[in-house]
Amino acid sequence: MAGGDLEALIKAISPKLRLFIHQKTNNLSHTDDILQETLISISQALPVWSQNKPFLNFCLSIAKHEIADFYIKQKIHVVSNKLNFFVNVTVNNLLDKLIIKDIYTYIIHKLPTNYRLVLIYKYEEGLSVKTIAKIMKTTPKAIESILFRARKQGRFLYSQLTQQT
Repeated sequence: MAGGDLEALIKAISPKLRLFIHQKTNNLSHTDDILQETLISISQALPVWSQNKPFLNFCLSIAKHEIADFYIKQKIHVVSNKLNFFVNVTVNNLLDKLIIKDIYTYIIHKLPTNYRLVLIYKYEEGLSVKTIAKIMKTTPKAIESILFRARKQGRFLYSQLTQQT
């Protein structure tokens, strides 16, 4: 494959790879680092790529390995942003991070709708209490109260879950 062809392929695939990696890491800094490593690995692995197989699948497979490698090499302790408002959880590896996501999903869906919405607006969307109050047509004080009760119930659900295991 000629250099120009490789550049065009990489340029075309980079946005999809970046989105894929970001969805897995949820961290822009890590996404950029992993994307660079993925692009390097793709260029090195091109000789083994079979052109009758989808190039995107080939690249996504490499990206998955690079994501895992990144976290293994870094040996970072990631505090789960999603569960942190219930309990302080330190995540030591990618598998733990995936388990934490499942626990978060379970807990968030067990909460009443208004609790769930406020938590999502606050912690996933990053909205201020004032903005959430405007969206939900209530006062900031009411939102603070809902946040307090939602976190408290989330901690309770988490403790029930951990007692079962």
